[in-house]
Amino acid sequence: MVTTHSMKTRRGTSSVLLGGLVAAAMTLGSLSILPSQAEAAAVRIHTTADLNVRTCPSTSCAILGVLPRGTCEVAHAWAAGRSWVEITYRGRRAFVSASYVRRGCY
Repeated sequence: MVTTHSMKTRRGTSSVLLGGLVAAAMTLGSLSILPSQAEAAAVRIHTTADLNVRTCPSTSCAILGVLPRGTCEVAHAWAAGRSWVEITYRGRRAFVSASYVRRGCY
């Protein structure tokens, strides 16, 4: 849903597209190394080290396996305050530490 808002200026009334402001704010997130929450569903990431894959976003959670350094995955979402990234591992939801992944695959 797109919402517009009118405001008075010296030259008359102009419309500001609030959806455009939201889109601009979301674009700023793309400048970071990792994706914003809105982008995470479609961005590919790679591991910068051998990385434990866990059942939930915590080091106390069970380890499902290990992704070798340089492995490419698709990030689905952020978890635990952007410190974990949700991926699909062997057909199930899983988590990796955001500290050891970067945007793109090489």
